[in-house]
Amino acid sequence: LNAYAFGSEGNLVAGMKSRIADSASVFLEERYQHNNRMTGLTHGTGINFAPTQKWSLGVTTDIGKLLDVQTGAETDRLAGGLKLGYANEGLTLSSGIEYRSDEVEQLDLGLTERKTWLFRNSFKYQVNDAGRLLGKVNHSESESSQGTFYDGGFTEAVVGYAYRPVRNDRLNALLKYTYFYNSVNRSV
Repeated sequence: LNAYAFGSEGNLVAGMKSRIADSASVFLEERYQHNNRMTGLTHGTGINFAPTQKWSLGVTTDIGKLLDVQTGAETDRLAGGLKLGYANEGLTLSSGIEYRSDEVEQLDLGLTERKTWLFRNSFKYQVNDAGRLLGKVNHSESESSQGTFYDGGFTEAVVGYAYRPVRNDRLNALLKYTYFYNSVNRSV
């Protein structure tokens, strides 16, 4: 019997993280995933570097092979990312860029390629002891070698205000506005 037919799914992550200096750490991960659609193993590595208390920099990679449970088609994945962070006196800023290339085997044994870019930005600002302003802007573009019909992307913007009075822990409020635009290209 195929266990996937019953909807079992999950991820298993094993790895290690080591601090190699006061300002740098590295990690290695093995990620096994299985669900009703894909199964496979990817290898993640990365380094985080904080040259000062205010600045941080991170670099990551993700390499692996996934298998389509229904068709047996293989997907070779290659991904990388870069993240920059800043924190000082109640202000936290973070910005990152990620790139992923998936080569997907088709039923006719040909290959298609999907290239995806993701840009992430976020901020938090501690207005006072009880209030915090927060926000993020994420944007992704995906391009397929099969043509513009299979291209896509999205834009997400969030701004919010969290109120948590120090003297009254029974009151917590979050006011948040989210804008989301799904830019699926259907020009045929």
